[in-house]
Amino acid sequence: MGMYINPANMSKEAYVEAGKTDGKITEISADQFKQLNYHVLHNQNKVALIHIDNGVFTALGVSHCADELAFHQRMLDRDQRPLRFFTADLEYAMKYAC
Repeated sequence: MGMYINPANMSKEAYVEAGKTDGKITEISADQFKQLNYHVLHNQNKVALIHIDNGVFTALGVSHCADELAFHQRMLDRDQRPLRFFTADLEYAMKYAC
């Protein structure tokens, strides 16, 4: 099932925008997301995030390990849902991860 961010006091979208304002989240392109390396991110105390719009609800997935990042990167070639991509400070991302 993976790991997701579910803030208790705001929407996922508000959480992302607050993180971008504070410099803790950076939005990146799909091409940049495809090129990410988990070990490089980990050494920088960062993690990759993927925002998925399912229509009825949204999900903010955390690429918490190398296998999960590879899974999320493969999604790009087959997933037709609206997707957005980010890197985030690890501590900020884990605050609401479950």
